[in-house]
Amino acid sequence: MKMIDFTPLVTMGYKKVLTRLAIASFAVALAVKMAGYQELASGLALGGAVGLLDTLIMFVGIQRSLPQGEPEAALKTMKRFRWVRRITAGALVIVMLKLKYHVFGVCMGFLLIHIFLIFNLIFIAYQLNKKQGVKKGV
Repeated sequence: MKMIDFTPLVTMGYKKVLTRLAIASFAVALAVKMAGYQELASGLALGGAVGLLDTLIMFVGIQRSLPQGEPEAALKTMKRFRWVRRITAGALVIVMLKLKYHVFGVCMGFLLIHIFLIFNLIFIAYQLNKKQGVKKGV
């Protein structure tokens, strides 16, 4: 299996990816709202916002671990940010439950952001693969 290096994505900036995720997620929430499901749409939008925050924390963790010379130190940084992501997402979901938001919509919005992130990373990997193939003469 060929490995793709996403380092250029993180070093150049990840705002474009986050913007794509936000547009796709809130477009789905808007479509659900237009269909007449107000509570579900607000839950999807809030879950999307939590998912975007989670993705931002992930990208910041990757960016902070890149300049470290030793792989063990970079892994330690990534593990720390993994716990930050879990605690942040858990705390926000608990707050939303306490405020009586639509639980299913919040969880689906959170999941939807991550599904869109996977599609974006596949698309970016394809583009990076294509560029590397052109450079090698393949």
